[in-house]
Amino acid sequence: MISKQTNTIRILVVACLILCCLYLIGVVRREARALNLRNVTDSLILSIEFTTEPGMDYIQAKADYVEILYKYVRHMENRHIPLLFFFSRSNIAGDLKRVVRDLEKADELNAREAIEKASEAIAEFFTKTKPFTDESIITFESEVISEEIQTAIKDSLQEAHEKAETCANDSNVANFEALYRANRKAIVYLYLARFEYQEIVDEEKLRTFRTDLNATCYRNEALQDSDTVEISEEECSRLTVYYGSELRRLGILYAIIDNNIQQAYDLLQTEMAARKAIPDI
Repeated sequence: MISKQTNTIRILVVACLILCCLYLIGVVRREARALNLRNVTDSLILSIEFTTEPGMDYIQAKADYVEILYKYVRHMENRHIPLLFFFSRSNIAGDLKRVVRDLEKADELNAREAIEKASEAIAEFFTKTKPFTDESIITFESEVISEEIQTAIKDSLQEAHEKAETCANDSNVANFEALYRANRKAIVYLYLARFEYQEIVDEEKLRTFRTDLNATCYRNEALQDSDTVEISEEECSRLTVYYGSELRRLGILYAIIDNNIQQAYDLLQTEMAARKAIPDI
């Protein structure tokens, strides 16, 4: 016969186990929320870049986006702990993987439409998760950056600088297009490592990138205002898109250098809100 004392002990043990389980579930839920928020904030820049595709070469743009998205997906998947999937309200890495697979399967004739669909799908992340409506952006802890992303940052910064020098020697619309794509890669990879970039590239590389972006904006304006170089209305419109995008990238770069990541979020969210209100902006 079980004594009253033994029964009391068993009840206390069960109660303690229940409390411990509830505590662990709470911790895992918070971790899942933080993981989801981090993945969504990473995706913020992707949404903006997709919606500002100027379209001189949609085929090359599609290839760039596929490359970028796969790297983002692999980086996000490296963060995931299986248990967190169960408690996470959404799986941004899985969503992105579906987006990039659909984009990759699109043929060259439909590259533009595929990019637009991918842009809409990524924008849906923010409608679905509403990550910025119920809490302020938290400062995430540093994480290990894979060799793949480290290499991508270094290579894209080098490519961006080389394209900037080419554009400085011959400022034409085609060269601005190539520079635009190179700068896109550099900023999206750098943004992904915004809390750890000091361990990957030195300040001189970032200052060079900043100088090149400033010079690009200046040369862009000069080409549009030139009396000696004839450009079409369509080319002028495309240059205007380049100019706005390079200014945004410059703002993000300044925020990263100043370690003011909230400023980068604010800039991206402001542009997202503007594009939602005025789709053709």
